[in-house]
Amino acid sequence: GIEPRMRERRVAVKRAQGRRRLKRAMLVVGIVAIVVGVLAVLGSPLFAVREGDVEVFGAVYSRGATLDAIIDDAIGTPVLRVDTTAIEREIEAIPWVDAAKVSTDFPHGLSIDIRERAAIATFQGPDGRFRVLDRHGRVLDVLADGYPYAYVLIGGPDAVDLDAGEFAPQGYAAAAELAKNLTSSVRGHVTMIEVFADGSRLTLELDDGSTVYFGEARDLLAKLVRMEAVLANGQDCAAGLIDVSTADTTRPSECSTSP
Repeated sequence: GIEPRMRERRVAVKRAQGRRRLKRAMLVVGIVAIVVGVLAVLGSPLFAVREGDVEVFGAVYSRGATLDAIIDDAIGTPVLRVDTTAIEREIEAIPWVDAAKVSTDFPHGLSIDIRERAAIATFQGPDGRFRVLDRHGRVLDVLADGYPYAYVLIGGPDAVDLDAGEFAPQGYAAAAELAKNLTSSVRGHVTMIEVFADGSRLTLELDDGSTVYFGEARDLLAKLVRMEAVLANGQDCAAGLIDVSTADTTRPSECSTSP
């Protein structure tokens, strides 16, 4: 019983609403298609990492076949698809690397910023090769061509053969930490740090023939302060044993303390 004119108006309104919905749907589909197309182009080899646009900063000892292979894998990858986090993890697995930051620079750039570990000490394994350690006892390198004189020498009766990237036993790690904290005035007189692998005994040999006994490889900073005080106040001491393992520090008996 609806009047024909009213029915026609309702039909016209519904048709108009349908056309508007269709236009909106087509607009959305068009926008999505454009976005997908743009991303497809940006993620194509047209905007890939190029060898000439790769920059590496801070790589001195860590530069080598492993790092080069990581970079080679990234070259040719579209910049938008480069997994910088995964590359950082791969680089940080290199023994010399402490931390790495990787970023991309559209359209073709890749930047790698490396912070390397500091080599502190070295010890010779049973195989005759020297291991270079950082302050935490991590083996940074294994050398087969002689003693690296730039680093403090660690010795002991129970040295072990380790590969780069592995960690030295507790005693050797403690000795490396001690070497890191030696002042410049003392370090130049240290000929060797002797240590047991389990850290139960640590001594320091000086170039005047003196031996500094630290005891267990713990509380090393406090013991180091005691040793510094003894050396600073005993310039006329004869070579001998200096015991800094406890607060009751002892010096060689033939010692004339400077005023």
